[in-house]
Amino acid sequence: MENLGRIFILLAVCLGLGNAQTVGPGKCPTGQTFKANFEAEKYVGNWFEIQSYPSVFQAQLKCTQAVYTAQSFGIIGVRNSGTSLVDNTVVEITGVAYIPDPVAEPAKLVVIFPPMNTKGGYWVMDTDYTNYSVVYSCTNISENLKIEFAWVLSRTTTLSDATNQTVQEVLQRNSIDPSRFRKTSQEGCVNHP
Repeated sequence: MENLGRIFILLAVCLGLGNAQTVGPGKCPTGQTFKANFEAEKYVGNWFEIQSYPSVFQAQLKCTQAVYTAQSFGIIGVRNSGTSLVDNTVVEITGVAYIPDPVAEPAKLVVIFPPMNTKGGYWVMDTDYTNYSVVYSCTNISENLKIEFAWVLSRTTTLSDATNQTVQEVLQRNSIDPSRFRKTSQEGCVNHP
């Protein structure tokens, strides 16, 4: 069974499906809480990445940010960008997000990025819409192997101490390991869109 899991991961990376932040042993946590009464219209706009779980698709980037725009029929436009540490050029990808069950789970979004049209979870654990957002997703890919995404976002390039304390409480209450985050540099972002 372990070999099957390893083969799946290798195939996922080769096929461009490896957008997962962290692949590791264990099962996804249960009993997590998500933003109650999530309001997508308040969430749209610019968000700067403060920290995230390490990922292949964001390696060698700084100045990472996301811009979410309201589209028609409950669709949210997604534009993620960052500045290459190698040549200081802006790298970006665009896609869409939607809420599969806006009544029962309004804070659990699905994001799709062409051309592979790979779907990924984007679960808003908590946000105050003006200062911070904690985003997480986890998928069990075998009996004892999981893929986790995790981001801490802000409307500005830094978090205040008080807001950071709130973020740490959200992570702890939802069994999200804060030691696995890497800080995202938001300094020297001359090419920020």
